[in-house]
Amino acid sequence: MGTPEYPSKIAKTSSVIAMLGSAVWMQWPFNLNDLSIGAVLAFIASFGAWISIEIADYQNSSNSTSVDEDIRKFNHLLEMVNRNQYVVLKEFAVETYIDSNQYEGLEKISRYHEVDIFKFHNEAVQLKYDEFCNFAQVFLGELWLLYKSDGRGQATWLPRRNDGWVDEERFNKIMVKVYALTQKTTGLSDLWAELVSLARKELKGGSLHMEQYEL
Repeated sequence: MGTPEYPSKIAKTSSVIAMLGSAVWMQWPFNLNDLSIGAVLAFIASFGAWISIEIADYQNSSNSTSVDEDIRKFNHLLEMVNRNQYVVLKEFAVETYIDSNQYEGLEKISRYHEVDIFKFHNEAVQLKYDEFCNFAQVFLGELWLLYKSDGRGQATWLPRRNDGWVDEERFNKIMVKVYALTQKTTGLSDLWAELVSLARKELKGGSLHMEQYEL
């Protein structure tokens, strides 16, 4: 929600009227011999009030624009990491077979972050966004180092040779890595929830609406 306009407009109008009134009080056309000190002080005060209101209006307008830009950008992030992607991160373990597009939203936001040159105006949101995306890139790097596409819309750590058979020692090592990946998905879901909650708290005062889904 933006700051109400009417109180500002009323104050601005009143200060202009007061400034004009004090100018008349000083007498017009201007005459140094008949100058009223009280009128001069009243004119300076009303002029100062008018300038202060104009500056405040400019700052409010600038802040509102910055918040709207941040909200617009964050809504774009919510389209990439949608509720379905969030649920996958929060509730799905990394299994032997996964859908090739299971972490598509995570991949989209990671690619976007890599080329994103326009930072959030809100520093706290930017820092949490960076933290999430950097962690996502680590997870995806480790995931696709271990998993390979089977050519049928899924990916697996199982080798194509020997009918996917691995010895017990290698199997145990792989399971340690798979467990670590699942732990990272839990960490990513927590980070994403923190980022969304922070954005809801910080990005207020604009005219745009932030999209939401249940965390």
